[in-house]
Amino acid sequence: LVGAINRAQFKFEETSELLRWNLIKLGFRFSELQAEVRRLGSKADIQQGTIESQAIDLQVKSRKIGELDAARKIAEYQVKELIASSQDNQKNKEAEVRLAVRRGKKEVADAYNKVLVSVKEKFSKKKDEVDLLVYAQELQANTELLKDMLDNEIKSAEDEYARLVAMMPEAVAAYEKAQVSDFSISKLPLPQLSESSAPVKATPGGDDKEMEEEVPEDDPVYKGAEKSSGDKEV
Repeated sequence: LVGAINRAQFKFEETSELLRWNLIKLGFRFSELQAEVRRLGSKADIQQGTIESQAIDLQVKSRKIGELDAARKIAEYQVKELIASSQDNQKNKEAEVRLAVRRGKKEVADAYNKVLVSVKEKFSKKKDEVDLLVYAQELQANTELLKDMLDNEIKSAEDEYARLVAMMPEAVAAYEKAQVSDFSISKLPLPQLSESSAPVKATPGGDDKEMEEEVPEDDPVYKGAEKSSGDKEV
């Protein structure tokens, strides 16, 4: 009987220990599941925030599309009004349109020349800057060469000349490798003027004679700006 009691007690203790370890394992597993739930919850919050942000962005874009559509309708209405008005007094409107075209053409030509003159001035100033920099660097190099000769760091001018000549191929190769394509004013998105782009007709009355002046091709400003289009960017 005592042996049976001892065996039962041992079995009970063994079962209790096993149960305790199982409870510990379940506690660890529960903690891991809680952490996973928190991680998934955080991820869900982030995704929800992203979705809300995208929804707001879509609303903003939809509003902008609505505004653009409203502006388009207004523009269409204004065009229709202009067409109806032009049909009532076609001759006068044609004269006004021609006058407006000439004015616009002159304004564009003036703006075009201003841009070209400005770019030419900047190119000229940049070229002067680079020329002065090269001149200063040449002076510095010559000064350092003479200083080395005076300090007897260069024993023979012939040896130094031979050394510099030997360095020339490497310098030329480095220069060719560093070269970039030339920049030209012709690559700028400037308006192109031509006779076909804005036909000019004389109208009775002579009210718009002052607008018939064209920008002469032999204008010094025009020629200078056109010449600067061939300059390279410095």
